[in-house]
Amino acid sequence: MGKSREEEHFSFLSWLVETIKKENIDVLIVAGDIFDTGNPPNYALELYYNFLKQLYSIQNLYVIITAGNHDSISTLKASKQLLEAMNVYVVTSGESDENELISIYKENKLQGVICAVPFLRDSVVRKAISGQTVNEKES
Repeated sequence: MGKSREEEHFSFLSWLVETIKKENIDVLIVAGDIFDTGNPPNYALELYYNFLKQLYSIQNLYVIITAGNHDSISTLKASKQLLEAMNVYVVTSGESDENELISIYKENKLQGVICAVPFLRDSVVRKAISGQTVNEKES
């Protein structure tokens, strides 16, 4: 509270980029929380986007990001389509309109499929169907 963690975040992300390059990593999975608050400070958003920009320069790297319980779905969803053009796949809510299956290719050959499941909020899990009793909804 009241203390910036910008320097340590920057150091970690710099280390991670170098490690991915050095170890020739194919897939980076970031399983939320991306931010520790639903309304991250501007420096955190800037670090996040600069980090993803650096990852884009690493050839054939897939980045898969799933939202955690502290993440704002709308914050992560805002850049989702743009990031997908950079081989960064963001899975935010688990709603039926989201593609959680990400195919991983290397040299045009399928290497695997990742099912990226974000933190599932109660509103997604408890979809009410007309005519259900309270007990049926809960179960």
